[in-house]
Amino acid sequence: MLQEFEAENPSIDGVVTGGSARAKGLEVSWQDGPLEDGMASKANGCFVETLLQVVEGRLSAFQASDFACPENERALIAIGSALKALGGREDRRKAEGTLGTRRLLGFSPIGTRGRGVVRSGRPAAVAAC
Repeated sequence: MLQEFEAENPSIDGVVTGGSARAKGLEVSWQDGPLEDGMASKANGCFVETLLQVVEGRLSAFQASDFACPENERALIAIGSALKALGGREDRRKAEGTLGTRRLLGFSPIGTRGRGVVRSGRPAAVAAC
């Protein structure tokens, strides 16, 4: 079931700088700025990968219970794909020498959804398992 939420994804000159997301029972402050030497121990906020892993753990718990269902399994596969893609981004940035910097190399995004200031989400009809 979807809940209402607020998300702020500020950017300066096209570079996302921190931000936050809030919903009932959830408050996230996103990482603001690059990490020197790629060390997560120096983080000042949450990484997208971390939140995906939290959700993956929750769905896995459902799958190990009486609430197991095909929809949860599909969601777990999608989250696994997202984590793999984001890991690939990290590997690519290491190879380019851009990991831990705000420097980008020749990529144009195909969409701008969620870009900018405050965005609110509204609940939509979602089938239960």
